[in-house]
Amino acid sequence: RKQSALAVLWKDDCAARLRDATVADIRKAYDKRADIDAVSAVRGVDLDITKDGNELLIEFAYTSKIPLFKYTSILFEFEGSSTAQ
Repeated sequence: RKQSALAVLWKDDCAARLRDATVADIRKAYDKRADIDAVSAVRGVDLDITKDGNELLIEFAYTSKIPLFKYTSILFEFEGSSTAQ
């Protein structure tokens, strides 16, 4: 199973360093990983990043609308976080 860019980033060797990083550094690290995995739906600016002491929480949410025909589309809603299992 292919892991998400966020999951790989979180489990990567740099995860410990990210806990001490700035929000901008975390977004930049995510963008680099997303580029490697060809992820375009979520960019670093789309991440909701909160820090509380040593705890770091990274979350995202987005929608994708796929037109089927004339007046009909499918809307997918996605969300995830660094704490999701």
